[in-house]
Amino acid sequence: MLYLLRHAKAGERLDDTGADRDRPLSKKGLEQAQAIAQYLSNKEVVTILSSPFQRCIETVQPLSILSEVEIIKDPVLGEDASIEGLRGIISRYVSKTTSEIARSSIVICTHGNVVPAIIEIIGLYSNDTIRCAKGSLYEIDLSTRKISYLEF
Repeated sequence: MLYLLRHAKAGERLDDTGADRDRPLSKKGLEQAQAIAQYLSNKEVVTILSSPFQRCIETVQPLSILSEVEIIKDPVLGEDASIEGLRGIISRYVSKTTSEIARSSIVICTHGNVVPAIIEIIGLYSNDTIRCAKGSLYEIDLSTRKISYLEF
């Protein structure tokens, strides 16, 4: 399974005088992160990949604690992600044999412009996959190619 997350709700860009990459989650975002962690806690997560932006890391931090899986921060998953870089991520972490897919779940937390690009790379892009609210999750069964969408 692939769980593709858009980071939870963060503070407004204009309200923060610091660097955008350092913008933390809002109170609502912290609640979303906890709900996401609870939902994914029994999904046998073995890999957690995240954009290095603070709001993405904070989104998967509760899951990392619950699952005891370290967060791998990858700059390729940042807001300025390239298709070539994303293809590399998919090749490295997602393109597995059917038996490997059945044994593990991967979580990728990134940004609203990157989620649809990843879905397109794995060949499941459609008009239904452009929804991408903050704190949303695409649950993708890589063996059956089924995709579902949840918001927290």
